[in-house]
Amino acid sequence: LDVDPVKELQELCGRKAYSVTYTLTHEDRVPSVVAEVLTRGAAYKASRTGLTKLDAKKLAAKAVLREVKAAEAYISQTGVQVL
Repeated sequence: LDVDPVKELQELCGRKAYSVTYTLTHEDRVPSVVAEVLTRGAAYKASRTGLTKLDAKKLAAKAVLREVKAAEAYISQTGVQVL
């Protein structure tokens, strides 16, 4: 069972006190969403298009979630603070 990336990102941001915003735009009637996560020391941003607003939002959330998780894994492995 796959977890909804929007929900997973929201839960992660809630636990870590990060802020997450979504910005919707349309180009030639194609929805595009930018998901942005602001941490204590960095910003992560991903923009994706989809057939619907919801598809675009899920794709953007999944992409930015991947970036944030990668940064957290890097911190835990190296001790270098990038967030």
